[in-house]
Amino acid sequence: MSMRNIRFRKRQIFLVITVSLLLTVFLLSGVLASSIEKGMISQQAADRWGEGSNIDCAQISCFISVDASFTEDRLPQLRASVDSSLTEASVTPSNPSSKLWIDAYSTETRLGARTERGSIDASVTAVGGHFFRIHTMKFVNGYAFSPDDLMYDRVVLDTDAAWQLFGSFDVAGRSLSVSGKECVVAGVAERKSDNVSDRLSDLAYGEKPRIYISYGLLEEISPDTPISCYEAVLPSPISGFAYDIIKNKINVDISDIEILDNSARYDFLPLTETIASLTTRSMRTNRIIYPYWENIAGVTEDRLAVILFVRIVCAAASGLVIFISAVKFIISHPLRKETIADAKDRVLAFISKHHAKISKIKNKKLKQSEGNRD
Repeated sequence: MSMRNIRFRKRQIFLVITVSLLLTVFLLSGVLASSIEKGMISQQAADRWGEGSNIDCAQISCFISVDASFTEDRLPQLRASVDSSLTEASVTPSNPSSKLWIDAYSTETRLGARTERGSIDASVTAVGGHFFRIHTMKFVNGYAFSPDDLMYDRVVLDTDAAWQLFGSFDVAGRSLSVSGKECVVAGVAERKSDNVSDRLSDLAYGEKPRIYISYGLLEEISPDTPISCYEAVLPSPISGFAYDIIKNKINVDISDIEILDNSARYDFLPLTETIASLTTRSMRTNRIIYPYWENIAGVTEDRLAVILFVRIVCAAASGLVIFISAVKFIISHPLRKETIADAKDRVLAFISKHHAKISKIKNKKLKQSEGNRD
């Protein structure tokens, strides 16, 4: 074997290994991205709400600046406008008695809580609407309070708050005081809801114990506290339908709000936009307070964008290597008329040979059929 052939074979082996490694990284990173996306439970409310329905749904989140003074008394008009928009678009529930869409709202603050055992300075998420349907939690004791509760005195503690206040997780039904208001523990939930790393979860969640109270209770403690997060899960028969409804009906100045379609944020096109803005995404020029679940979702979005970038590079590089190799092969092995004619003859001979075999089989079956008739 000549040195030229040896070098050629080494080059071929190197190219095969290179393409194989690139495609392996491409496939493994795709599996990793899929696993990360499935772990973001807080971003999957639309899938849960639309399960068993023929209509696609979307989860829309609105993060609102304190400057907008968006309070609970603006919700009835917003909900009526959304209902009207859905009716005009002929989007109706299959069952007249079932709800077509749900919403929730929340805001972040800090309050003191006290029991006979001790007191804490807690991070507080004041919630309203169907918050616990959109944000499913893992309860170790008790349950979430409902938007239909007539009283505002039920609260949900995370495991840290329950342990520091009572020294136990089995505390549903027990009493505590939140900023001087007597309350009852509805349930105890785990700190972590999304399947992300403990480090990311702890950074976003914060070190302080957390209490979930009703927005009505917060109104009694601190009247006119603005809502910082409004969320809706509603039908979206075509892409962008639900997003446009909320965007057009929420009636908040564009400079004071950020609206996200959670259902699509991890899709290919939105992630390509994230790649383009990675260097400036960390800049905040408004007074929006993002809840911990959105901070987790945002970091996850950045990570998925980086993974997508790696996949694009791997796909492009492997394609480029294959293309260049093909071009070099064609240049170094030009097709001659004799070669083309020889290849043509071989193909025709192959077809003729197999055609003869098929004809022979058909004739044999025909003779057997005629013999059976006789």
